[in-house]
Amino acid sequence: VKVFIIDNLMCIDFDDSDDKWDAQKRFIMELIKFTMKYKVITHLIAHPKKPNGFAPLTEYDIFGSSNTPNLAHRIFSIRRVSQKEKQGYMNKNGEYTQEPIKYDAILTVLKDRITGVKKYDIGLYFDKKTKRFYGDNDNLHRIYKWDDGSIKYDEKTRKRLVVNNREEDEVLGRID
Repeated sequence: VKVFIIDNLMCIDFDDSDDKWDAQKRFIMELIKFTMKYKVITHLIAHPKKPNGFAPLTEYDIFGSSNTPNLAHRIFSIRRVSQKEKQGYMNKNGEYTQEPIKYDAILTVLKDRITGVKKYDIGLYFDKKTKRFYGDNDNLHRIYKWDDGSIKYDEKTRKRLVVNNREEDEVLGRID
């Protein structure tokens, strides 16, 4: 195993600790040590505080200890593009004040300690059938091992796979 995904930080119980935020910091520091020791990739999903709906997310919108973004090597956020954004915004003269966005979602690199990149947006499309995000130059029709039938899952696991879940909310969340 080379990649670990912990989904999500809020599901880890730090209530036994006298200081929950310090316990989160220590947990993240242990994850970093584990990652370096075993030369693996570890993704820790940490959801944002309740967004106000207008301002783009920053690394300091992560719910929990302020040490979470400070210790992270990379931070990404993803958001769905609204129908209004897809149509673009025009002024009274019929001129665009904001060009239409052709993508379904925007992935933002909020922080990349390795490359120094910050606040970099990447437009992505979303394919409902396969539950995949893809970019302009990606091959949407590439067959992965989980698609070609070579991996055999038991019935219980197969039903839980995202590709077999028809709920769009599972991936991008619900827009009310």
